[in-house]
Amino acid sequence: MEECCLLENKYQVYKASHFEIQKMLKQQNKSDGEESDTQKINIREVFNRKVEEKSVGVPSPKKHEKYIAFKNNNKLLLQAEVGDDELMIMGSEVLNVDPITKQMMTDPIRIKQCGHTFERSSIMSLLKNRRHIKCPLPGCVQKHVTVNDLEENRELKLQLGRALQAKGANPI
Repeated sequence: MEECCLLENKYQVYKASHFEIQKMLKQQNKSDGEESDTQKINIREVFNRKVEEKSVGVPSPKKHEKYIAFKNNNKLLLQAEVGDDELMIMGSEVLNVDPITKQMMTDPIRIKQCGHTFERSSIMSLLKNRRHIKCPLPGCVQKHVTVNDLEENRELKLQLGRALQAKGANPI
């Protein structure tokens, strides 16, 4: 988060410097016929000087509002009275639900390129009448998924089996 805030600070400095250079160039274009070539500005030098000037007052990334909010949220999470077991169960239940059917997975299969996991029957039903599909998970950029791009998610299958054994059911 600190690096993200540092980059955002740099972006704001560059953006402000760029804006000032644009203003200078517009002014120079208006008076282009009145001045000689020796008075033209070196854009790179001026930009670097503006960046240096604007960087002087930039606060530390640790004083950035997003960084402070991030730290405060982490403190709240650490103060929460939730045991490790509860956190693990909550996290694993989310991972065990098929994003397509919203049902608990029993035969998880993963798309090799993006790593997203689905219930075998649900993803195969999407591929049934098509040679390839886009990854069904919203926001994923994987646009070409075929049957050959799928692999069994053994790790999740083992976790599912352990969870069922812990509940007294037959493992997968």
